Amino acid sequence: MIDQEKLDEIEQYVRRCVDKGFGMPGVEILSSKWLLRILFHLGRKSPWRFGALKRRLPGISNAALAAALRELTERKLVQRKQYNELPLRVEYSITDAGREFLELDYQLIQWEKKFCFG
Repeated sequence: MIDQEKLDEIEQYVRRCVDKGFGMPGVEILSSKWLLRILFHLGRKSPWRFGALKRRLPGISNAALAAALRELTERKLVQRKQYNELPLRVEYSITDAGREFLELDYQLIQWEKKFCFG
């Protein structure tokens, strides 16, 4: 059984973030059509350029990919590195926080396999 201290922390987090309309970033990433897919491509191989990453994600538009990369960068799960050369080159890499997020996702998947699909 989960201990009282952890339950209190969960409750405080929900009151502080969810009840004030901030949402739960981890859940939002997991439920997004593209964010998790981008993370696992970057987790396999980094860095990626925009066009190469887009080719790995059939059906994603340029606008959706740009927005997703911006969001992941703002959440510090992805690092954007711009090279000031002609033509301009930008590369995206997963951060340590992004790798840690993927590890948490793996653990969640193991739980789902055990209790939901077992």
